[in-house]
Amino acid sequence: MTRRFFTISKPLIVLFFLFLVGNIYSQNITWFKVYDGPLHRDDGGNAICKADGNNFFIAAAASNHAYLIKINQYGDTIFTKRIGNLIDQNTFSIIPDGNNNFYLTGDGSRAFVIKINTNGDVIWEKYYTPVNNYVLNWESKLFSDNCLVSCGQFGGSKGYIQKIDSEGNLLWNKIVDGGFYRSYLGLEEDANGNIVVTGRDIASSHFSKYSANGVLIYEKNIATVPVKLRRAAEGFTIGGFDSEFARTDTAGNILSRKSFIDTSREEELRNFQMIDENKFVMSIFSYSKVSDTVLAKIIIADTSGTVLNSKILFNIDNYILLKGIHITPGGDILFTGFREIENSTMEDIIILRTNQYLEGPTSGINHNLSFLNDFQLYQNYPNPFNPSTLIKFSIPKNGFAMLKIYNSLGKEIYFSTKYFLSGANQIEYSAENLSSGIYFYALQFGNNIQTRKMIFVK
Repeated sequence: MTRRFFTISKPLIVLFFLFLVGNIYSQNITWFKVYDGPLHRDDGGNAICKADGNNFFIAAAASNHAYLIKINQYGDTIFTKRIGNLIDQNTFSIIPDGNNNFYLTGDGSRAFVIKINTNGDVIWEKYYTPVNNYVLNWESKLFSDNCLVSCGQFGGSKGYIQKIDSEGNLLWNKIVDGGFYRSYLGLEEDANGNIVVTGRDIASSHFSKYSANGVLIYEKNIATVPVKLRRAAEGFTIGGFDSEFARTDTAGNILSRKSFIDTSREEELRNFQMIDENKFVMSIFSYSKVSDTVLAKIIIADTSGTVLNSKILFNIDNYILLKGIHITPGGDILFTGFREIENSTMEDIIILRTNQYLEGPTSGINHNLSFLNDFQLYQNYPNPFNPSTLIKFSIPKNGFAMLKIYNSLGKEIYFSTKYFLSGANQIEYSAENLSSGIYFYALQFGNNIQTRKMIFVK
């Protein structure tokens, strides 16, 4: 079995559960559900947050496209929407703005941020780097000045940080050369509004502090390999790559460290969240070369290093990777990630809800095989365009789709009907004989029609 590293987004999972906690269930809502995408491959959940009411948003990917999923408190799907205009796009973070809107960021051929409302409607979608410079925004957070800061990797080898305002305007971005390699994985705001990022390069791990304007204040090497960074009352907490928990002062000096790694296995931290000032939860990917088995481990521990609760998800043929963690005000914990079946290209989105003791169901996994099979028409790209543009859409089943183009007066100027397979599709439209101006394109599939605006500039 090939070892899966942190920068690879596809380690495998499990259907059978072994719980290491008691069987006394509280009144919390607990469930485990599996969701399969339209092409039955490359599906995964990356982040989860509270939406409106008792509902939740999941930032997900299916068949190399970014998706937004909205579920209720029981895991039932309210809607799913494909978002983003890049051909190969993923979402790693979803962040509430405090006004019932949300930011989505992730990876793609360009750095991007998409702002949506509670209905999943796109308010704006903006891109910040040149085409074909692959950007991974591992983490994004809303700072106290109401600006969104993201950190990650640029071009596969350089660190990347960007800051935008609430309207999506780029305030600044930085590409940091670390020699052969650098990636920023953890992000936080300090008490003075400065930006703290943690990451690694080929030879070392580092703790860096930037001003709100993007000026480097200092950078220092640290002894732990950071994956996630969280602010504490008097400093920071770090979730380390080797299943490690560390506490630092405000300057990044490590005060204490505790490893939860099983030395008989190869283990890597995937996510880490503070439950309160003295307690945290972490998800761990665990692999044994001896038995050729993969485990998904969840640990709740206090800051002294005492394990309070733990849970293992295990099966010989499958394995689970848990990436997103969300803690509800009532103490329940939601996890999202994906399951991959050994010797198969199939990956399914998973969402698990436990109580604060990690108790949850051991059976009753639901397979919602059609949850991503919706009809969606997306914004053409490029837009404005000259002379041609791509019109992308997805359909729930095989069938004929009808495309019509109208000018600003409502006159039909183009018509095409073609048979398409279910899932993601695209049509290239050329406007060489048209005048510059605003046009509208409408796609009909069955009884459903969706329309969008595009701009042609000669």
